[in-house]
Amino acid sequence: MTFTSQPSSPGLKGHIDQRRPHSINNLIVQNLGTEEVIAVVRDDGDVDAFLVRHIVHAIDRRAEPDSTIGVAGDDIRPFFQSNVEISAWGLAIHTEARILAVSSNAHEVRVFKFGLLRADEDVAISGEDEELSDSEDEVRERKTDVTLHVLNGEANIPHIAFCNTGNDPEARWLLTTDISGVCRVMDLDALQAVQAFRFGRSFAAQYTGGFDHLNAGWAIMFLDRRSFQPEESIHTALGLQEDHTLAGYKRSDAIWDLSKTIQHLPESYEPFVERRTKKQNLDSRLDTGSSEQQTTEVSVELDTNDPTSSDVNDDSDSDGGVPVDIEIELPEADQDGSQDMDSEVSEHYHEPTSIEDITQEQLDYEDNQSLSPISLNYDDHLDPPSPILVDDAEDPDDEGTEDTISPNSLYNGTSIHSYAPRFTSQQTPLCDGLPCPILHASVRNIYLLQPPAHLKPNSEDNSFALTPPLLGFANPLRQSIQRDFEFLRLFDRLNMHAYIPELGIVVLASQKGRAIVLALTKFVSTKSSASRSSERSVYCMRVTAILPFSSQEEKWRPFVPLHGLAVAPVQGRGREEGRWRLMMLYQDHSILSYELRRERYEGGQGGGVESVVV
Repeated sequence: MTFTSQPSSPGLKGHIDQRRPHSINNLIVQNLGTEEVIAVVRDDGDVDAFLVRHIVHAIDRRAEPDSTIGVAGDDIRPFFQSNVEISAWGLAIHTEARILAVSSNAHEVRVFKFGLLRADEDVAISGEDEELSDSEDEVRERKTDVTLHVLNGEANIPHIAFCNTGNDPEARWLLTTDISGVCRVMDLDALQAVQAFRFGRSFAAQYTGGFDHLNAGWAIMFLDRRSFQPEESIHTALGLQEDHTLAGYKRSDAIWDLSKTIQHLPESYEPFVERRTKKQNLDSRLDTGSSEQQTTEVSVELDTNDPTSSDVNDDSDSDGGVPVDIEIELPEADQDGSQDMDSEVSEHYHEPTSIEDITQEQLDYEDNQSLSPISLNYDDHLDPPSPILVDDAEDPDDEGTEDTISPNSLYNGTSIHSYAPRFTSQQTPLCDGLPCPILHASVRNIYLLQPPAHLKPNSEDNSFALTPPLLGFANPLRQSIQRDFEFLRLFDRLNMHAYIPELGIVVLASQKGRAIVLALTKFVSTKSSASRSSERSVYCMRVTAILPFSSQEEKWRPFVPLHGLAVAPVQGRGREEGRWRLMMLYQDHSILSYELRRERYEGGQGGGVESVVV
């Protein structure tokens, strides 16, 4: 079943695609109060929210034996619709406070507070049984809904985030990150930004609308401390080899550079090249074989306590390893052997159902397209020549983060030290001391900021914006690419992400086609002095896997951009059993599906041991 919504008013224009202005830019599924909703923002500025139970009801009606209802979900209408007047991108929901926020290319954030008082009522509805309004009449009568406008600098805002960890139940704080590389802390009580920071020097150019091609922000989020799994040592928490130290640690112990820990992952830096001839590609597509899906299983160990339990001790230890098993479902060809393709390719290329069906026109077109997502121009009977590789870490426009030295020449694009954070106020703690780590992703880099060391907002000791250490990865998805597919570098930005608190996992993906799986960890740091000793938890992250693995890239990763990333509990008892599904959707509709699940070892140590078995 497919469903959409009618534009909020006729004649709305798009920013990305004038032909399809009502296209969706962002979509999230989350609880708004006690109701699960699907919220979307569109290129024409529309904001829609649908009740999931309405969608389930529509599906059930169509599943009835005597149903004649078609697959078009015309009977599904949004319970909320508004317009922000220009292309909308960032989207966030605060579950407990029942607030929806949207950022747009107007360089502002609009906050929609859903009224809990209808026009014909004089008492507020409260309690667990409260439901959101269902009918259009009720939506029109909800005159107590409130819309707030908050300005956010002079650049477009791809991502915003509320704190849904329980530490900010009234939704006072909102994080934003924009394409100029600036992150802001919004105080919605004061309706203004109270703190701003960025990583590294600014390279925003006026002619690009303030876009910083090195440090533009694409993701920012609050993390729940309970989802960080305890480790016994700094090495296991960070994924360091026992005889290794952090790069640049002697220069600055306030920044922990984790970039080189990725080198210990198998297959993480294999070049992405075309390894098959045109005829082999075609034979592979035509040979559908068995109808069963092919799978490969990967086991990744993580430590765990149940982060959702109410009696979690933030500084408790864990004994017992937890492997996260990743089951990879490899994509099948469609029943008719066809594929949907975007842009000009779809006008000239039609997937044949047999070799005899190939027309000379199709062969001529394919031979003339060096960037075709179907194949390269190799002779069918000869091995392909050695490909020319381009390191996607190289950036000819990169002038560096220091005045005279380029990080390409100084760090070769693999150090985080040249991206030290810069705050507008060093004396203002983030979010007034809110005790949540903050994760940020830029074009290529990943950063983890510690919560304030002292959680009392008025404490004199809590007077610094940054509590060390700052943890980071510099370009963790770096990979050499065949020059014929260099266009994929145009999509290199960490603009897709998923956070699974139950597993203590964050997945970040670049639109160029790769994803990194991070395990959230922590360890207790002890500091001693002549007068006293103190302990505190240091919140960390450890790279677990980079997807797709090289073995899957060679056979199954298409030479097209990644268009979507999604996670959800496996249908049935997935959430109860700790089993989650991760799906990566590519432009040509190829899907790589992974299953992540936890298993506890009975006895044994296993803590912090990272084991990947294919």
